[in-house]
Amino acid sequence: MLRKSPGYLRQNSVERALFMLDWPDDVELRWRTIADLNKGEAHDALARYS
Repeated sequence: MLRKSPGYLRQNSVERALFMLDWPDDVELRWRTIADLNKGEAHDALARYS
């Protein structure tokens, strides 16, 4: 099994931190994220009742 390099993990944590810093200021980002979350929740609910 291949392991992720420490540089990749560090890069990923930097990107996540930047995303979280942008979150409160970017209204469009929040709307897109909420819309995507709602799509996933609707899909799960449909699968449960089907």
